[in-house]
Amino acid sequence: MPTLWRSVLSALHNPQAPGALHQLALGAADLALGSDEEATADDVCRTAREEFGVELAPHAAATALATRRRTLSACGTSPLSGYRPAGPEPRP
Repeated sequence: MPTLWRSVLSALHNPQAPGALHQLALGAADLALGSDEEATADDVCRTAREEFGVELAPHAAATALATRRRTLSACGTSPLSGYRPAGPEPRP
C-alpha cells in the first residue's frame, strides 16, 4: 500500500495537519496486522507508540484496525501477504 505509507510519512513530517493522527493510526494498524492477523486495538496503540511516538485513543486504534481489515479484505489479500520478516535476505 504505497499510498498509505506516503500518507504516514507526511503525517510524521507534519503531525498538526488535519487527519495526521488518523493516518498514523492506519499505519500502526497495518504494521500490527503485518505481525499478527489477530492484532487487537491494544496492539495498534502499542505499535503507534513504539514506531511513531504517538498515543492513540483505544477507539481510534479500533477504528483504524477495522478500516485496515476491510481494505485488505476488499483487496482479497491476507494482512500477512507481502510481508516478510525483518532481517537479511535468505541465501539461495
